[in-house]
Amino acid sequence: MRQLLRPVNLYLLLTYVALSAIPFVPLLFGRTVARPWQVIGVELLAWIAAWAVFKRPAWFHLLLLPAFLALPTEVYLFRFYGQGISTHHLGIIAETSPMEAMEFLGSTVWLMVAVLVGVLAWWGATFRLALRTRDLDWTDSSRWIGLASMVLAAGVLAYGHEFGIAARPVQGALPAGVHLAKTASDEEVDPADASVPGAGRTGLGWPQLPYWARLPFEFDAFAHSWPFGVMARGVDFYKERVYLAELDQRSSAFRFGAQQLVEDNTPEIVVMVLGESARADRWSLNGYARETNPLLAQQANLVNLPDVITSVSATRLSVPVIISRKPATRA
Repeated sequence: MRQLLRPVNLYLLLTYVALSAIPFVPLLFGRTVARPWQVIGVELLAWIAAWAVFKRPAWFHLLLLPAFLALPTEVYLFRFYGQGISTHHLGIIAETSPMEAMEFLGSTVWLMVAVLVGVLAWWGATFRLALRTRDLDWTDSSRWIGLASMVLAAGVLAYGHEFGIAARPVQGALPAGVHLAKTASDEEVDPADASVPGAGRTGLGWPQLPYWARLPFEFDAFAHSWPFGVMARGVDFYKERVYLAELDQRSSAFRFGAQQLVEDNTPEIVVMVLGESARADRWSLNGYARETNPLLAQQANLVNLPDVITSVSATRLSVPVIISRKPATRA
């Protein structure tokens, strides 16, 4: 215990505690945190798993770099938008040029840069300390117990994901006309199936994971934890980028095959103003309190479409669909 109170070790541990506290930053701005105890539990298990696998902080400290880099953006989004980094936010950042980012952030960009430099210095200093100290190494036999527990838990999660989880058992007979409400985590139960041989088995013949054996682990809670939850958001972002790349490939191969019925060599000039990133519920034309479209409202023969949603969040893929009859997902 005295080793933990040494300045180097205490500084490292407080750094990890500070990183784990990032999901609770909304409390500083008067907002609430969803499922706080579940987030704390997931973070605790993630730290134990990382320590058990890598043995010493110096070996997993490199994995914390993405969390350090994302920290200023996470706090910024909490402060002004009430939510942390999501796949949608990462997609917007990837599709935004540096000039657009500077126009959006304004003078705040320099504060963000200063904070980012400070965070990088923080990571570098703690990494150096993690390399120096050996007091926090997990070297006794309990590490192997932790590893075995993590492997067992991973096996249970994989089994439940592959073969499903059995529904909550029905406690006694229900009165006539009374039905159990289905929750997001429970499957629909048919009490009659309990007497059918092979009920609760998958197509491969393997039984579903018993309801009592399920683990209180949700991917969404892990994704909202910090710092290891950043990796889960990165995986979702990668899947989204792969989907957009496939959609872009199909879009590039699409052709209308339209032709003019009568040849006309007269040049035509068409001017189109497209507010693809504008929200319809922020237009005064659609009932917004502030006058956001005073001049546009004076235009004659104006056609207003108040209920239009883009098919894709990426501008380069949504605009071709908006200005033409091109299908959104078919080449």
